Amino acid sequence: MPRTREIRRTASATLHASPAALESLESRVVLAATEIAAVGLSYDFSQFDPEIPPTYRSYTLLGSVSDENVMRYRMRWDGAAGAGPASPVRDAQLVLTDNGAFRYQTPYWTSGSSTGAQFLPEDGYTVGWWRGHKMKDDIVGDTPYVAHSEEQFIVAVGAPTMPFAAALGNYRFSMIERDTQTGIETIRTGRIAIQRGGDERNVTFYEAATDRLLFQTSVTSWTGGSRFTTSAGQQFFLSADGSTLIFADVASGDRSIHAGVAVRIDREATAEEVAGTYHILQRGRYSRESISWTLTLSPDGTFESRGEYVSSDHGSWFVYKNSEIVLRSDSGSPESRYVISTSGAGLLHIGASVSPPRLAFGTRATIAPSRSDPVLGVPSVGADGEGLVFIDRTNAPWTVTDVAEASGGPRANGPLLTWFDSRTGLARAAASTDRGLTVYSELANGMWTFEVLGETLGTGTVLRPEIATTTGPGGSRNIVGLSTEGDLIRYVLPRSPGASWNEWNLSENQLDWRGLATPQYIGRIVATATSWGGLNIAGIDSSGHLVTVWTSLTAGRWYISNLSEYAGVTSPLTGLDVAAAGSRGIHFSAINASGKITIVSWKPGDAYWNATTFEASPAMKHDEMSIAFDPRTGSLYIATARLDSGSLILHTVSLLLPPPTTPWVTVSGFGVPIERRVVRVLDVRIDATGIISVFTINPADETTRFTSLFSLNTDWGFENITDLAR
Repeated sequence: MPRTREIRRTASATLHASPAALESLESRVVLAATEIAAVGLSYDFSQFDPEIPPTYRSYTLLGSVSDENVMRYRMRWDGAAGAGPASPVRDAQLVLTDNGAFRYQTPYWTSGSSTGAQFLPEDGYTVGWWRGHKMKDDIVGDTPYVAHSEEQFIVAVGAPTMPFAAALGNYRFSMIERDTQTGIETIRTGRIAIQRGGDERNVTFYEAATDRLLFQTSVTSWTGGSRFTTSAGQQFFLSADGSTLIFADVASGDRSIHAGVAVRIDREATAEEVAGTYHILQRGRYSRESISWTLTLSPDGTFESRGEYVSSDHGSWFVYKNSEIVLRSDSGSPESRYVISTSGAGLLHIGASVSPPRLAFGTRATIAPSRSDPVLGVPSVGADGEGLVFIDRTNAPWTVTDVAEASGGPRANGPLLTWFDSRTGLARAAASTDRGLTVYSELANGMWTFEVLGETLGTGTVLRPEIATTTGPGGSRNIVGLSTEGDLIRYVLPRSPGASWNEWNLSENQLDWRGLATPQYIGRIVATATSWGGLNIAGIDSSGHLVTVWTSLTAGRWYISNLSEYAGVTSPLTGLDVAAAGSRGIHFSAINASGKITIVSWKPGDAYWNATTFEASPAMKHDEMSIAFDPRTGSLYIATARLDSGSLILHTVSLLLPPPTTPWVTVSGFGVPIERRVVRVLDVRIDATGIISVFTINPADETTRFTSLFSLNTDWGFENITDLAR
């Protein structure tokens, strides 16, 4: 079979340290040292006196976001004063909220208002906009007025190594243009073309309505494709994902300054990808004050908008020519049109059937729920070995789907994996098949389709039956497994809407050339991401050792660690599962040669891996087991079956105040109807309400669920999902 080349490589340094020390590097979180660029306009009216004209400035900022979510700028350029020192106006604590917005928290803005929007694209970095008003009382009376206001667009800027070619192309833009003497504002919208001809690099602005030339300028200096300046005094910054461009004119000598945002238009959008909630910053033609509001595009084709100084509105929306989002209000308001950025996270207003134009830029916040609103999906296996997906949805009965039959795709060779698309709420499943790794996808109309990744990508790769999946640190979907040749293969689907799967051969591109032998796992493979930016793939090798292949944001390369050796586990292990517990670490559960549960754990700050064996517990079967972390109680739950009787056992392992012995309870044992007996443990999960669910298969090959709100409960609820599903 042909081998595949890794599409992207990460710069890395040679590390000389113990495996524990290397792991400790992962304690840096995703946002550490994120490069941030911002452009903005400010209006300053420090005295309430019509004889003293306000001061209008444009500015650009370059800095980073620390692991405490503090934004710090190390370079400032002000249109009036040039490069400047640190400023309390723009250095602030970012306070994130649950709905994806943030607020500046700094003494300067306490007497005013500040608001913002942010989203987390594939790389996990903050991008969005911010607006603030500083209020002051009239020196004559008590009437407050806006003494200082700012509007600011923010991106996670691309690396300096990004080639300038990454910036080439066409964009739709919207910008605020201001006369620094009169304060008169003009909102301009249109198209930007960035082109290269020979040694020249040109930036051309075209008007929206007629596509006539507004002005053209040349690039005078650049740092790769992520930062460049023009002869007109503009500074441009390209986002790390290449989808959003922010810019500002900081040459105020001609009385005209501007700041704006642009998104690429070389993409097609689908309704499924666009649906979601967006925070909008809007600027009218004659107003000195921006307003913010939210726009929710529901998957059923309806929208709702609400916000400050804006009447709530609703209506219908649709995607026009695969490139524009059109909003039609039920109230009869003018039709509005938007384009969405390549990453799917930015929404830019490009026109309406009314003048004057306005600047309106939104960043994706919360994801609008699907009408079908999935609660959970459970992969199982039927009596004939077929791969089944059980789905529980709000206000709907359980459903069950034989994904191979429903999609017309190949049949699974091994365990089926399931997840939900976060944008659409539609189910996804994956399995190893004779043709290669196959992804089965639920469609909005209830039908299913399939894709054999080795065939689509042209690699022809076929995986062994055991595969694993996890969500990467930045939200990407990862599926891993060993090829039939024994290479470790990683498939990645970026979080960005419209993204395609990539296939990376970790053995060839990361391990072989460094003299690292790929582990030959026997049985189950597990994978998990950690809150500190790590990604781990683990299994039990032919010697019974627990071995992990891992990387982190700081490590760069992939490494191999024999955790049995590091933790001092001498007994061969079987069965395997893993749970990530946030700052409380990563925990692998397995069964030793005596049938005793063994947990191998590590958390940031630990010098070594640690192993704990439950010697006082009964011996367990050397096969399926499942572990899950409950953040409400700070506990791990481990579901297994007893070796002597097959009874379903749940152990509770507290990570807060570990007890002298690990308590356990029999969920299902002797004396129960055959329907409630267990021959296979599928999974243990904890939902948002705190309900613990243990999914199993009974002797009749039916999928069942045991539920409880308390892990040590001796009387668990029971459902035969096969009977309930349609």
